Amino acid sequence: MFTITRFLTGCTEHTTVLHPSESQTVKLVKPNKAQAAHYNVRLGLAYLKVGDMRRAHYKLNKAIELDPGSAEAHYAFAYYSEQLGEVQQARQEYLIALRLAPNDPKVLNNYGTFLCKQGDLKESIHYLLAAAEQRDYLDRSGSYENAGLCAVKMSDLKRAEDYFRRALQLSPHSDRILWELIKISDKQGQDQQTLLLLKRYLLARPHDHNARSLLDKLQARLVQSNQS
Repeated sequence: MFTITRFLTGCTEHTTVLHPSESQTVKLVKPNKAQAAHYNVRLGLAYLKVGDMRRAHYKLNKAIELDPGSAEAHYAFAYYSEQLGEVQQARQEYLIALRLAPNDPKVLNNYGTFLCKQGDLKESIHYLLAAAEQRDYLDRSGSYENAGLCAVKMSDLKRAEDYFRRALQLSPHSDRILWELIKISDKQGQDQQTLLLLKRYLLARPHDHNARSLLDKLQARLVQSNQS
């Protein structure tokens, strides 16, 4: 949950000097534009989350004005533009962020996700895997999951299964990823594997109606298969 806060400190650097005539200590304030831009990004995204688009635009635009070289500011503005349906503006801002920080996994993941939504599926997976394969990225699982969802859109279930399995290895308690694997396994007619995955899923979500319904159908199918 975002908390909207007024940031009154933290955006300046202080240098202490001695006044030449009065031998007094005077503080000169030097703006730290990069830090101020970061705070404006945080505020802009917080406003965006609560639907205050006017303030979100102001803060994110201000962040870019303060630090045009901030990849964070540009991809935040790209995300804002995407939410408004301004696809070309979003693409332009993502590309600027990517040029500024070509190896930043957050930029790679966000741009890859954007491309998937726009139907650029093959290119999308390229960027998502580039993010997921960076060992120091904390959300590698999310990038593999996004790649899996994009592969499903391509109807490439084998690749999707591979990406979801990698995601699950990194986030073994994710019911969401496990459910995606279950759906793919069922579509491919892998009944025994689907059954094992379903039982694992139902340990965590015993009252999930969709999972229970699928389990009943699967067990009936297996009984019928054994009798034939």
